[in-house]
Amino acid sequence: MTREVVRDAEVVPVLKRSVTPTPSRRPRAGVSGTLRHPRSSDLQWNPWASAPSEGEVGAVQVDASAVVETLGQVLLVGGLVAAAVATAVGLALWYVVRRVRRSRRLRRGLDRSRLTVRSVASDDAGRRLARLHLELNRSLDATQRSIGAATSSHRPVGNMPSIAANLVRAGEQLEEELRLAELEPDKALRETWAAWLEGQVAEHARLSTDLRRSLLTAGGGPGVNHLDRASQHLAVEIEALSAWDPTYRKHPHSA
Repeated sequence: MTREVVRDAEVVPVLKRSVTPTPSRRPRAGVSGTLRHPRSSDLQWNPWASAPSEGEVGAVQVDASAVVETLGQVLLVGGLVAAAVATAVGLALWYVVRRVRRSRRLRRGLDRSRLTVRSVASDDAGRRLARLHLELNRSLDATQRSIGAATSSHRPVGNMPSIAANLVRAGEQLEEELRLAELEPDKALRETWAAWLEGQVAEHARLSTDLRRSLLTAGGGPGVNHLDRASQHLAVEIEALSAWDPTYRKHPHSA
């Protein structure tokens, strides 16, 4: 009992001492299971123990520079790709707009759609101007188609292509006049302009019709040669069938 009390007495002062060990050093148990008094070397603080070495600092700096370099390369590649895509889209839009502006057929189609709406939804003078514009566009298109068909089929056209070109230029001037009349804010002046342009468009339509009629009658009408060849071929086939008809009737299975 006395030894245990003494041992307890030796232990108690150790437990009552206010000594805080470092985080890296924990109090270790003795052989008999009681706490051992920490050594003075365990309680000393070394300010250089947790400082990184020069090699570790250099490795961290190398890793940071590698990350920055990789990030810069990624941003550079992404910027180049975005610039290439934006350039391609811009060029495509520019090409489409350029084709639409230069294509007479597309421009005529857009104007025709716009005029169709205005011929119904506008006032009386606006409707008249829109209808005149539509009639003029149809006349110009028909004249150009007739010239193209006559030229492609090698029919005699004479000086008709130059006359058709003059009619096309006159029609384009009338189109400009019609556009200006449609934009006229004064209603009375717009009606007067519409009445004058109505006579001009009618005269242009009459001349275009005469030109198309001349082209039609000069070559005997479109497709006359093809119809003649088809008629001759059909006559030959009918004659051959008439000649072979008795044989077909006598020997139906052999035929």
